[in-house]
Amino acid sequence: ASLYNEVYCVPTIVPTDHFEPVLYTGNGYPNSGTRQITTLDFQPDFTWIKARNSTAYHTLVDSVRGVNKYLFSNATNSDYTQNGTGFLSFDSDGFSLGADTNGDGVNRTNDGPYVSWNWKAGGAAVSNTDGTITSQVSVNTEAGFSIVSFTSNGAASPVSTGHGLSTVPELVIFKNSDDTSQWPVFHKDIGFNGRLQLESTASVSTFTPFFDITSTTIAVRQSSLASNGNECIAYCFHSVDGYSKIGSYTGNGSATGPTVVTGFRPAFVMLKCTTSSGTSWRILDNKRNTSNPRNKYLEAQDSFTEATSNHLNFYSNGFQVITTDTSIN
Repeated sequence: ASLYNEVYCVPTIVPTDHFEPVLYTGNGYPNSGTRQITTLDFQPDFTWIKARNSTAYHTLVDSVRGVNKYLFSNATNSDYTQNGTGFLSFDSDGFSLGADTNGDGVNRTNDGPYVSWNWKAGGAAVSNTDGTITSQVSVNTEAGFSIVSFTSNGAASPVSTGHGLSTVPELVIFKNSDDTSQWPVFHKDIGFNGRLQLESTASVSTFTPFFDITSTTIAVRQSSLASNGNECIAYCFHSVDGYSKIGSYTGNGSATGPTVVTGFRPAFVMLKCTTSSGTSWRILDNKRNTSNPRNKYLEAQDSFTEATSNHLNFYSNGFQVITTDTSIN
């Protein structure tokens, strides 16, 4: 069923060649098992893992920083260097995990089932000199996604670095990977003077200007992100017809909530209220939720276990909010 009787986009790319959620069970510590995920149709460059039945941290790994470096969406920690028993490699059809004897939270038997969200970028990073600061970029222009690494100069004003995409990014998630810091988030519908924080339930905070985003570069207020010489990472996205959509809606507080037309059946939805503090980043997907209503969710800013409450209905060309939960309606 579609939300409206209207023509919607046929994807020019095969979505599952670029993004896919995967569910798996842990078999590592206290046992000694290893785990190979071999169900993807691509080699991922960015994988986000969360244990569904434990309070283990969200673990974010990318091919630019390297598989032995973890960031945590629910914490301000710098890169955590794991000891070679957790996330081992990105593979042609997935990824490999060790026995997780160091408690890295990616393959532990006692943590129960896991979900991973996997994106394809462009493999090995290449140098990009489009901005004031030279960046290292792994880019998938077809799917509108790039991973950008750069060294901060600590400036008080936004300073540019190249992102490698073919058009203006609509969502950029930044992190200083060298030091304790927040996760500033740029969203096109908030604009250059407001930011969200991935690790926080805060509403939009304002600073003029905080970001500057163009068709070739991303710029962030360096002094609010990192000190001079700190290494930083940015995950950049723009919408692609029939595949991905970055947008916004206005809640109505009703169990018959807003409908959002994306032009495709969603596989992953992440939502955040921008106007009310204390509201969570809600994540739903099509693997933990296989039929309507979609009710199993995780929160990017918190390590809580998976919660269950009716949230969304997924349709062939979008989704509808079906809750009065103030975090999303």
